[in-house]
Amino acid sequence: MDTTTGLNQELRFILLEQYGLKKVTAHPDVSEDDLMIIISHTTEPEEKELAVSRLQTINSEHIRVGIAEYTKAKHVNGLGAARARAQFKNDLQKRYVYASPVEQSAIHIVLSN
Repeated sequence: MDTTTGLNQELRFILLEQYGLKKVTAHPDVSEDDLMIIISHTTEPEEKELAVSRLQTINSEHIRVGIAEYTKAKHVNGLGAARARAQFKNDLQKRYVYASPVEQSAIHIVLSN
């Protein structure tokens, strides 16, 4: 990580902290990047646990939607469908690492068929 990225993350964390970390974590539009910043910078175990839990929830939602969309686009022909499949497949592969074992097996089944 370069100095600019580290400084940007520290400044972002200060802003999030001023707004209230619990409030940010509970906000429906919180970004995954903000949650990762909270997880890496906070020293409070409760706040870290809330951020991890919220991040897992967001990841599960994305996996569920990604599997559904990939399945819909699986048998459609055309360049647009092929690009959509590739995009959904790449997103599912990135989220595979953070998925629960049940979600990992669902991703594996969908992508292997």
